[in-house]
Amino acid sequence: MRSHFRRVMEACRGTVLHPQWLLRGSHGVEDLVRCLPKGRVLDVGCADRWIAKQLPMECDYLGMDYPATGRDMYGARPDFFADAARIPLPDASMEAVLMLEVVEHLRYPREALAECARILVPGGILLASMPFLYPMHDEPHDYQRYTLHGWRREVEAVGLELNQIHPTLKAIETAGLLACLALAGGLQDSLRGGRSVRAMALLPVVGLVVPSINVITWLVAKLWPSWPAAPSGYVLSATKK
Repeated sequence: MRSHFRRVMEACRGTVLHPQWLLRGSHGVEDLVRCLPKGRVLDVGCADRWIAKQLPMECDYLGMDYPATGRDMYGARPDFFADAARIPLPDASMEAVLMLEVVEHLRYPREALAECARILVPGGILLASMPFLYPMHDEPHDYQRYTLHGWRREVEAVGLELNQIHPTLKAIETAGLLACLALAGGLQDSLRGGRSVRAMALLPVVGLVVPSINVITWLVAKLWPSWPAAPSGYVLSATKK
């Protein structure tokens, strides 16, 4: 039953029936990627290399991932496997580094950011994204969340200068996203725990409530004043001094 539920959720991806519909798109990541300077780009935590097709044609893409997550969980297709805290590349060898939805999974995040700074040329760009108000995932490899101020502290500590940072969702959309994930997550855990009869009884409720929450919170967020204190995550750009 649990595998059937996962297949149903996958079939609903991209529609209002999916609990993560509010996160559709990259919320600014693709715009930043398209503005990267020409040259060598390292994608740390590249997974299936999805971002490569968004890069400018002048960029030379290199994908890297970590065996315990990229290979064992996602079937990643990197050019090489390595630990982000010990990147096997020379100093000042990359014009840009991408760390998209990766830092929360790093056991030593500051060391990894320092490695990114080391391999960047002066003036090189780090693009990163990270959830903030979002459930634990890829456990046990989920270690931290940063506020806007935490991000500034971390990038400045390794010699980078924060250029811009913006939230991935408005507060009202974040509340809707968390509500949908709580409903779907509880149902999935019921299936995992062998309570399939109860879960099947609740499935129609989730099928009705999730799209309602998605549409209502999306509409309200269009009209309601923005509140920056509760985003679902952040997207940022930083430059090596």
